[in-house]
Amino acid sequence: VNQKWCEVTIFCKLMDDLNSSEAKVCPDCEGWNCAAEEVCDMVEAEDDSEVKVPFCSEKQTGCDVDRCGDHGECEAVGADDYTCDCEDGFEFDESAGTCMPKHSKYRTVYGDKALGDDAHSYASCNEGEKVMRCHTFGMPGAADGVTITSSNGVARCEARASNSKKFPIMAVAYCGDDSVFTDPCTQDEIHGIEYRNKADKSPSVECPGGYVMESCIFHSPWSQQLTAENKLRINSIGAVDINDDGTCSMNNCLSNPAGHQWCKLTAVCKKLTGSEYLKAACPTCEQVRCPAEQECQMVKELPMCVPRIPGGCEEDKCGKGECQEDGSNYKCLCDEGYKFDGETCSDVDECPEEPCGNGECTNTPGSYSCECNKGYELVHGTCEDINECLDTPCDDTERCSNVEGSFICDCLDTFVKDPKTKDCVCTDGYENEDGKCVDIDECEDSPCGENQDCFNEVGNYHCECTEGTEKGQDGSCMALQLIDCDIKPKKEKVKGFKGMNVNVKLVGEKKKTLKKYATITWEKNNDPWKPKDDGKDKLNGFMIRDFDVDDVGVYVGSIFIDQDGEVSKCEVEVETELVEGSVTLTVENEEALMKPQKAGKELKIKCDLDLDNVKLDDPKNPDNVNWYKVTEDGEELMDDSDTIGIERGRGVYILVFKNPTPEDTGTYRCEFDQMGMEVSDDVTIEVV
Repeated sequence: VNQKWCEVTIFCKLMDDLNSSEAKVCPDCEGWNCAAEEVCDMVEAEDDSEVKVPFCSEKQTGCDVDRCGDHGECEAVGADDYTCDCEDGFEFDESAGTCMPKHSKYRTVYGDKALGDDAHSYASCNEGEKVMRCHTFGMPGAADGVTITSSNGVARCEARASNSKKFPIMAVAYCGDDSVFTDPCTQDEIHGIEYRNKADKSPSVECPGGYVMESCIFHSPWSQQLTAENKLRINSIGAVDINDDGTCSMNNCLSNPAGHQWCKLTAVCKKLTGSEYLKAACPTCEQVRCPAEQECQMVKELPMCVPRIPGGCEEDKCGKGECQEDGSNYKCLCDEGYKFDGETCSDVDECPEEPCGNGECTNTPGSYSCECNKGYELVHGTCEDINECLDTPCDDTERCSNVEGSFICDCLDTFVKDPKTKDCVCTDGYENEDGKCVDIDECEDSPCGENQDCFNEVGNYHCECTEGTEKGQDGSCMALQLIDCDIKPKKEKVKGFKGMNVNVKLVGEKKKTLKKYATITWEKNNDPWKPKDDGKDKLNGFMIRDFDVDDVGVYVGSIFIDQDGEVSKCEVEVETELVEGSVTLTVENEEALMKPQKAGKELKIKCDLDLDNVKLDDPKNPDNVNWYKVTEDGEELMDDSDTIGIERGRGVYILVFKNPTPEDTGTYRCEFDQMGMEVSDDVTIEVV
């Protein structure tokens, strides 16, 4: 059967408007296929037609776990990173990985990240600042904690760790001004921040009277031997909780410690303000030393130095205080928060001392008020950091570390956060078995050197010299022959004055013999020490420049003697001691000088200098004291001239006016200023 048919051909062309094409073919994400690492979103077309089309973009997974806490919103960055949009008063800290408070009072300094068998990171404050808080971030499984040191007037926070090979450590210091005050108890100079430290097997530290403990930090080169109980007390930033009585302590910190092993606690102590300081430092007049022409009285159950001013109590001259009459004199026993200004009780503005710390101070009549920053509360008249960890804010798999004005949650012990994924992974020295971190026996890989035995520890290991060998001067273990030393210190105890040079000399062998065959290494108080760091190294000893309290200690020298390839060793020990001295200076003929002096007749001012345990280079030198004329414009240094002579005779220092005139009338000062001790005395003369 014949069939008739027609053939029709259709030509299809891709639409010029691709966005319109996508909208018609795949109007939504339901029919749109993206790569495994991408996700489909509806976005506006590029031609501003307000048509939304499907679009494949990189998955944003950085906020699958919120790391920003209660003070910020998490914002994903790429596939596995994030940042935090922090609320007012907080900022994103990449090191902590969360929102941290901005410090209106303190400056945050981060040390360099450190890795290695003896990782060492430090964050230094500027000169004139002190370390207010000292933390470590990084690798808790191998962290040896943190400590505060000072060198040449610069304070710094130091963090150390042993065998930190994968995850670095980093020291963090909060730096604040080193405020200096006059102690109302003793009139001596004191600082707003003081440090107290103790290194022992059961260390305990406490703050001096009038100070409150801000924080307590831990350090020990043998932290891998910490007992389980003490390990739980140290959080991931190297801090130890303060006891209820305000002290900080650890009992038997190490398991089976050797005689030279110790743990060190360092307390940061902050001065209290006003009556709080007096109550703690000198609650009665027995502990108070007042300036000249003043006396201590108990005012409102607190000691106070008050001057005696002529007058009477017929009228109420004191205002906020009690007027006490004594013949023609009166004195004001002012209320707390007021001081006697010579006429009445005036308000004390406590705010210049910054008593609130991390808060805003407002002066009020007789007192002050504090508006504390977020994360702080008012305690003893100052804004103290709130320990949010007491409220257990972290998950069961995390531990809480209290930080300045906030807190952070991080992984439990033996875990550490991976810097990229932010997941908790096993730290150095551990491996993951069924979700638990199990100790690795590093000794199986023989990590120690020649003539060394490896000892596995939980999360770490250490190397010791094989029996019959000992560490040489280069640190390697070798067979050393221990011999009796002919070399000995000239003095087993060397005493020195503050600011002077102290020489330690070894005797028993010639210099050329020491130079040819011997090498000496030194330890100071069980720590390695190089003489050139504090003074000068010598073949037969060393010299310490500008001797101070930090130089006091026990110095042990290990002497390695290499003769014909055979190395032997002996040790010497010497102790240094700081000698304290005092100076008293008075104008000997002050009573005679109070009368008018005759012009043209030789006039002498005699200054008596009494030294106690102080040694002068040249006791007969008249320049041991300085003479000044005191004027309204300042002090004018006196020197030998045609009309003025400076002498020393019969135990006194003398300023001689050879031919005095009325122009010489005035006040003159005799001053001693040497070896860190400064005293002076003034006298006024009238020439007619």
